[in-house]
Amino acid sequence: MIHELHIPEMENLKANLNDLLDLIARANKMIAFHQSYEQPDTLAIRQYEDLKQQYAVQIIELLKEMNVSLQVAA
Repeated sequence: MIHELHIPEMENLKANLNDLLDLIARANKMIAFHQSYEQPDTLAIRQYEDLKQQYAVQIIELLKEMNVSLQVAA
């Protein structure tokens, strides 16, 4: 159920969104690092891609709490 958020709740949601975006940025850096090997580490790359997907799902859930609806392409 969508409800009106109070300022402390909204600030907490914004902080959580920011944290998740930072985690995605770090995952992107690690993917680039593992891709830079002469023989890329495909397992590590896949694991970081999976983490990014998990973070995206968490972002969508947080946005729902802010009454924003999105769909992410797989």
